[in-house]
Amino acid sequence: MKPSQNQERPNLERPLITVRFLGFFRLLVGSREVSVEVSEEATVLDVLKLLCETYGPKFGETLFRSPGQVQTHVPRLPQ
Repeated sequence: MKPSQNQERPNLERPLITVRFLGFFRLLVGSREVSVEVSEEATVLDVLKLLCETYGPKFGETLFRSPGQVQTHVPRLPQ
């Protein structure tokens, strides 16, 4: 998995998702959105961990309250 500013699909065998950032996350990332190439088996948690690795500790501290526990102020889609 790797984030990319490029919206073109580099590899047709792997899904490409768009992550949109709001508020403080947008400031941390320096972009409104990024594209992330993921494996077929990737979970939302996998993508969030990748973003933390890419954008550093401050991003991770803002996103997670503890390992695997997303902050309550981060909006989630209904299940």
